[in-house]
Amino acid sequence: MKRNTFIIFVLIFFSGLFWSCGQKVKIVPEITPVITEEIIYELKDRETLGKIIKHEDKLVFITLKGEIFRFDPAKKVIESLTDFDIDIDPEIFTQNNMVVLKQRDTSNYTIFDLDETQQPGKKIDNLTLDRIIGIDKNLLVYRNKNKLFIFDYHSNTNKKEVEIEKDTLLFNSEFSGNSILILSNRKLYTYDKSKNTVQACEMKDGAASGFLLDNGCIYYGSENRKLVKFSLRSKKVKWSFNLPVILKLKPQKTDRRIIITPEDNNIYFFNKKGSLRRWAGFDSPRALPAVVMKENVAVFLMNRAYRWMNNKIRFFNYKKDDFVSYEFNYQLESNPVYLNDYLYLLSKDEEKEVTNISKIGNRYDVELEIKPEHVKPMGKSITFTIKPINLIDPQARVNIFDKSQKSVFSKEIGKDKDLFFVWVPEKAEKYKCTIEINAENKKNLKVEGDFNVVDINKIVTGYYFELYKRIPTLFLKDKKNAGKSEKLEKQEEKAGETKKRKKRRLPG
Repeated sequence: MKRNTFIIFVLIFFSGLFWSCGQKVKIVPEITPVITEEIIYELKDRETLGKIIKHEDKLVFITLKGEIFRFDPAKKVIESLTDFDIDIDPEIFTQNNMVVLKQRDTSNYTIFDLDETQQPGKKIDNLTLDRIIGIDKNLLVYRNKNKLFIFDYHSNTNKKEVEIEKDTLLFNSEFSGNSILILSNRKLYTYDKSKNTVQACEMKDGAASGFLLDNGCIYYGSENRKLVKFSLRSKKVKWSFNLPVILKLKPQKTDRRIIITPEDNNIYFFNKKGSLRRWAGFDSPRALPAVVMKENVAVFLMNRAYRWMNNKIRFFNYKKDDFVSYEFNYQLESNPVYLNDYLYLLSKDEEKEVTNISKIGNRYDVELEIKPEHVKPMGKSITFTIKPINLIDPQARVNIFDKSQKSVFSKEIGKDKDLFFVWVPEKAEKYKCTIEINAENKKNLKVEGDFNVVDINKIVTGYYFELYKRIPTLFLKDKKNAGKSEKLEKQEEKAGETKKRKKRRLPG
């Protein structure tokens, strides 16, 4: 009985091992070393851009002329949502799918709801404020001098006013259920919508950055060089971590990690219990806030050769201990936005004097290798190797056409077979190989390659014929040269004998 049990266990183990080894990888990492930058749209007649944000599965562009338009990256189509036709201030505030525009050199504001694009924007005239802190569908949070205001912009009424000290710094706010959280460098303010009350909690570790709200806690950088996790329920610090410098940028998060990028040119990854899991350095100063992706954090760096150019990206994989660097071709003209596995941004082409919508991410493609590389003789085999790049289970349909566009060879390969084939050409001429690829993660990819097939016998025969035609001429030249050499030898011999005779006649 024990022996049978052991045999069954061994069979199960080895069958499982065979199954795991035989399975193909079905996942391509979000970022690989093979990255591409693709220009997907040219903005020829658009005004200067103020900001890009994402809304659902599309990009929303806001210009400094008050136009808001939407771009569909899949269809590469632009749709104008509204055009207020006013000069606006570059400081555009966006939160909770709301856009707040300030008309330049005035106190007039326009609020636009991206979820209700058929509705005109809400205009508020003569609203005096120093800084907007937050907004949702009903309330605008702002500061004016030494007061914090909770403002209902639909009814144009102040719901609440809170006195704050003159030198108080206000960072950011978050809307959480029935509450609005507002962080200053000294206190955390909590506004209760239903009760219309504000509670102020003194912070033991004064804030130096905006806060990240996550699962009933906030994370922020403190004035005493700490990363702090603060519980909203207990109103106490759960943990803090000493940093080499003050953190001034709001922390960011992934599913399991808290990410910070202080001014020391490093990126730090913490778990939510306060342990530093890993950190990595940059090779040049950070130019913009980091962009969190599904598996990576993209950090835009200054180019060491051209310090004013923000065209270098380093992708840090927070699940693996590695990174990928990439330097794109044009000058960055906007804030980058992450959407559906790609980074989208505006880049300036100085030569064409045009601004492009570009996307940066993995390259999904195929490369074709044709061997022998240089001379491909007629009647000899030619090997075609298809090299997929970031494709899952690719299948290929191959066609070879002669110079009259007639198909002389076709084949389907893939489905667990190696992506290569061999073909023997029967005629010497120019051919074109076209390959159509369909994979699980990409469809309708195409690659082409031209190549020439030569008749070696014809070439060699022609060479010998040309050589044979030149043989008589070469022979006559050699004969003439031989005659000259013989005459020269006789002259030298005669001169030598004359010299000897003269020598004999000398006395003594």
